[in-house]
Amino acid sequence: MIHDTLTTAAVQTREQIRFFCGMECHRPFTLNNSHYRDTQSKILSGLTKQRRVENHYADGPTSISSTHTVKDAFGQRHSISTKSVGDDLLLDALRSRGCPLTSVKQLSCLNEVDEFEAELVVVSGILAYFEISSKRIIDIIPMIVEKAFICRFAKELRNVLTSGLGFLGEFGYETCAKYGKDEPEIKIKRQDLERKSEILSEALSILSGILN
Repeated sequence: MIHDTLTTAAVQTREQIRFFCGMECHRPFTLNNSHYRDTQSKILSGLTKQRRVENHYADGPTSISSTHTVKDAFGQRHSISTKSVGDDLLLDALRSRGCPLTSVKQLSCLNEVDEFEAELVVVSGILAYFEISSKRIIDIIPMIVEKAFICRFAKELRNVLTSGLGFLGEFGYETCAKYGKDEPEIKIKRQDLERKSEILSEALSILSGILN
């Protein structure tokens, strides 16, 4: 009886999981267009940056060095050479050349369009959709398991036990009394506690009468 109820709940849960996964198989579907576009833009930016880094190393290693003059605590000037340019120095240099950028993120607009731009847009769109669909699956699948399996099994098991054990009908009261009866040890312990409770109540009444 219980095994059959458990099996039925499991079958129905699998059907709902298949139905939900089937909705993800037809086409990329989301009404949250702003989140989808933001996610795609972020992924596309990362893919484009990776492509540029790969192309940069494919052309051979390059070294960028710069020399800066600083003052020490005694007012003496010293020249310091570095192999890289800081963001602030880079932006200052570009502003002096007529490119008033406020953030290094805006440097991407100075790059030429990647030769595989169309392909990268398609890939970023697919990855953006799978990121959104993965978040849906992470939430929905546990909800289906809890609602369709655990809650449904508990409800059906209650109905099955109620009818199968004969709690309803002509002899329902007798059946309930039979299964609701305490074990002999529990019954003896309860009777002993009730007797002690009555003694304490009587003693409390006597003490109240004396004090009053």
